[in-house]
Amino acid sequence: MKRIVGIDFGTSNSSVAINHDGQTETILVQGGDTTPSDVHAYFDGKQVEFTAGRGAIESYLSHLPVNPKKEMQVLVPNIKKGIPHETCDGSLLWAETQVDGAWPKAYVSTVDIASRIFIELNQSVIAKTGTPITEAIVGRPVKFGQNISEQELAFERLKSAAKTAGIDRIDFLEEPVAAARGLVDDSDIINNGLVLDIGGGTTDVALISKKSGRVMQVTSSAGREIGGLDVDKSLFERKVVPQLGGKATYDKGSRLPNILLDSLPDVHRLSDFVQPSYIRALNEISRKHDCTDKNGVALLIDTLETGAIPVILKAVEKVKKTLQSTSTATINVDLEKVKLNVQVERHELKTAEHKLRNAVVESIDECLKKADVSEQEVDVVFRVGGAARSNFVSVILDEKFPQAKVVVDEDLTAVTRGLSQSRTTF
Repeated sequence: MKRIVGIDFGTSNSSVAINHDGQTETILVQGGDTTPSDVHAYFDGKQVEFTAGRGAIESYLSHLPVNPKKEMQVLVPNIKKGIPHETCDGSLLWAETQVDGAWPKAYVSTVDIASRIFIELNQSVIAKTGTPITEAIVGRPVKFGQNISEQELAFERLKSAAKTAGIDRIDFLEEPVAAARGLVDDSDIINNGLVLDIGGGTTDVALISKKSGRVMQVTSSAGREIGGLDVDKSLFERKVVPQLGGKATYDKGSRLPNILLDSLPDVHRLSDFVQPSYIRALNEISRKHDCTDKNGVALLIDTLETGAIPVILKAVEKVKKTLQSTSTATINVDLEKVKLNVQVERHELKTAEHKLRNAVVESIDECLKKADVSEQEVDVVFRVGGAARSNFVSVILDEKFPQAKVVVDEDLTAVTRGLSQSRTTF
């Protein structure tokens, strides 16, 4: 039987599984079932070197501090978040010292960056089986972008990235549908099962029902373009931005531009703000006699120049996870030029989770309404994705489905397994 390869190109983590003769195997990637969807690009003035997955942040940190006269680097975490958006088109890397009368530079496109994740997954399959991936089924959110044109752009970019990695053809399947296939057994469901998939960038819900007493089918689905990273972003804005001059005033009440402060946690939007002209303007602000937070603005400059935002965001994510089981936690960053030590309390996390909590409830309600199924008719709920483990999700499920059995995707590979089974089951 022809093998089927499933790839979960996730916002936070990616993984790959193979189904051969009805047997599904999750392939280890860089030593784990999943690997972070992070990519580091380093330009030494001559060529670009990429590090993807588990070693991306370590590679980035190993090149700090960067000498802008000779080199430049960019760390792109969670590349999937920007794939549907035309404004997220890549990064220009350059050095400030001319070579043979020209400025050394290299352009790294969004497709280039995404392809590095596919390359890591393909190399892992080759190491395990001796045969590269040529065709694969790739998971996609229910809502991939804000409109059809963004969705088509996302598909086009992922297909190009896969082809760059040697994967000639990919098809797409909605992630909660794949998760259902990866988790569900006929014995698990009496009538209806709800799949709740909350990843880094999206919230997806699918209802699966048993028809004719035997065969399970996907009855309806719904989704929102919001996930666990949006909680990180909210915590960043509330707790970190004030440390970076976010409340500073100068020139009798002027404030730092909102477009800059709002863009800080969106790494793919930051390239415009590390241009020399913008850094010079911030330096001038920090030197003004009436600047109310000179140290904060100076820290913002160092943060932008060293590209420390992704490292700070990882520290914020760690705090979010810690607060699921403790009342307080600390955002700790200890780089050479960027140091932060900010305490966060659990009630502040609950405030940051508010929008995601609403999106989860809305998606569940929409999915059930489409299928004309009541909450009382749901027998099993499947919790898929890292953010689905959050405490607020337990509260929602207890309130809506007290009668339902809850199954948790413990190793975060249900989507991948389901993708690899998509042409052999269901």
